[in-house]
Amino acid sequence: MKSSSVFYPLLGSLGVRYLIADKSTDSPESVYADAAKIFPFPHKAFALRPTGKELYWRSGLAVRIFEVIPKNSELTREELAGMLGQISG
Repeated sequence: MKSSSVFYPLLGSLGVRYLIADKSTDSPESVYADAAKIFPFPHKAFALRPTGKELYWRSGLAVRIFEVIPKNSELTREELAGMLGQISG
């Protein structure tokens, strides 16, 4: 596993309400491929809504908090790529 972003496709399926993330993510294709090896697709689609400005841990690492909003559809590669862009933006 390259990073914790391999779990991002599962956020809608697991009932996660908030995601705290820094800007480092793997490429969308890498995340999708790594997740597919571990967790069978399809996964429930979701949207991310930023909850505010960047915060900083004591280490100085900047993070953002996103609300995870489940959708009534299956997650697509394009949706995942858009959300990874939003996180790393």
